[in-house]
Amino acid sequence: MIQETKTERQIGQIISVQGDQVRVALMADYLESGRKDRLGQIASFLVVPVGEARVIGLVTGLEVTESQAGTMNLHLIGQISQGRFYRGVHQYPMIGDAVMAGEAQDLDAIFDRPDAGETLLTSSSFMLGRFALNTDYKVFLNGRQFFSRHAAVLGNSGAGKSCTVAKIIGESIKHPNTQMIMFDLHGEYRKAFSNENGQMDSNVTYLDENDLVVPYWLLRYQELDSLFIDRSDPTIIANQVSFFKEALIKLKKNSAKNLELLTTYNVDTPIYFSLDHFLTYAQNMNQARFVINTDRYAFSRTALRNLSLPEQEEILLTQKSQFNQGNPQGEIPHALYFQKLTGLIDQIEHKYNDKRYDFLLHPVEHAKKSKLFSGLFPQIMEERTDWSEMIVWLIKMLTGDLEPRKNLTIVDLSGIPFDIIDLTIGLITRLIFDYNFYTPVNFRRPIVMVFEEAHTYIPDNEIKNSFARVSVERVAKEGRKYGVSAIVVSQRPSELSRTVLSQCNNMIVLRMNNPEDQHYITKVVSDQFANLIQMLPILSPGEAFVLGDSVPMPLRTLITPPERRPASNNVDFVEAWSKSQPPELLDQTIGRWLKQERPQKE
Repeated sequence: MIQETKTERQIGQIISVQGDQVRVALMADYLESGRKDRLGQIASFLVVPVGEARVIGLVTGLEVTESQAGTMNLHLIGQISQGRFYRGVHQYPMIGDAVMAGEAQDLDAIFDRPDAGETLLTSSSFMLGRFALNTDYKVFLNGRQFFSRHAAVLGNSGAGKSCTVAKIIGESIKHPNTQMIMFDLHGEYRKAFSNENGQMDSNVTYLDENDLVVPYWLLRYQELDSLFIDRSDPTIIANQVSFFKEALIKLKKNSAKNLELLTTYNVDTPIYFSLDHFLTYAQNMNQARFVINTDRYAFSRTALRNLSLPEQEEILLTQKSQFNQGNPQGEIPHALYFQKLTGLIDQIEHKYNDKRYDFLLHPVEHAKKSKLFSGLFPQIMEERTDWSEMIVWLIKMLTGDLEPRKNLTIVDLSGIPFDIIDLTIGLITRLIFDYNFYTPVNFRRPIVMVFEEAHTYIPDNEIKNSFARVSVERVAKEGRKYGVSAIVVSQRPSELSRTVLSQCNNMIVLRMNNPEDQHYITKVVSDQFANLIQMLPILSPGEAFVLGDSVPMPLRTLITPPERRPASNNVDFVEAWSKSQPPELLDQTIGRWLKQERPQKE
């Protein structure tokens, strides 16, 4: 470790310079006494005076040869000029240059907060923790670099990822105009942003399965297809697809007319249509027959057969209709849809009647039951035939455009069916990206999206219809241009989308034991830091290597715990086993299970 001394101490001299890699021959004095002072341990800094500059090198390896001569590897990081640290090296060391332990003012320059003395409104940095090799020094992240260039928080379960994320968010939302959206898969973060009574902080919106409303009509055709199309019989998939697209165009027509979109709308336009009418239309067309040699539908009620075709179609779209069964004379079944939509109907009815899908498939009714939603937008209690305006209310909730303003929106997905978590995250991410995409540049508010357990829905392997992956990769590749940034959090980086992780210019890497994950991170952050990555298994909980544009150089950091920790602790099996359970617990649990009612959150 660099020592705070009045007189600099020489460690050795340079014997090789190759690009940003330097090899140092250690002095005999270092081999004798340097170990006692722990000088030059891996991940510490040493100094090479070059003219008026002081080049800073990160220790990446130590070795003693057969001749007992000691050598050290340095990775050049930057230089100190006129008392300030700059990334990059302008004056390279030469063979024979002395390598020094450095002085206190070197550390002062490296750890100097660039915006010291600024107000909360203008400050661009925040404290993450303390330098592990000298805790007198605080580690600050440059917020401009951290948020605008994407970030990843990686580490084993129990290594401290949740506390690190809570610390980053907690420090960030102290700024009055911060805007962040977090996807919380396990309901951990409510505790970190609420008081002891469970009341959320005034600048935080919390959306769990009771208050989250994501209307189905915001889904694109491909997303609706994955939700409802029955693919068990490949011979009739094309029939379902044809019906689906035809029905969407017909059912969205009224909303398109109201919004003056008749000439531009399509199956993907996010405007209202009735899912009840969609189901009715599917049931009718599954039984539909024509009067032979005509284009009129052969309703069982003769009077309906004499209506014009547009009038008949209106009935089919809105009313359950009856057709004759069997093979009645003078009628012919609908060639494309007759008895070929049964699987589609079953898929819709199954999900439509599952209350866990209410936030998506019964959005109006679900919003009316939500005290949060109905309190913010009392218009939801009105009777309407067109609910296209709900996209405005949803965007307001997600982006904190409320009174008072919210800086953080936590989307708790722990109560959402697992099979549509991908769809839900993909949709919300796409909405936020598109919202900023179409917002005038002068009014665009940057938004940071935090993706917890990202490897579960942003996988590296190609999976058909991985909507979250498509949306998050778009944010990773294009989001910075439109003010949308990502923080991905994962315990299995080797399973995470390479496209997303390669775009993260900042990484906070905590303890990690899996060799595959270590190897993958090494490839992402550069081979020069391979020795640092090999140290990951020995890091203590809450200790991390911080790398990237937001710090002056790779820093081994002790993360300062957040003021309130998330509920991320593992279950204490021994303690739980030592307690008896009330006799009525089983019946109560089965009752909630059958009613699909989760226990109250802590």
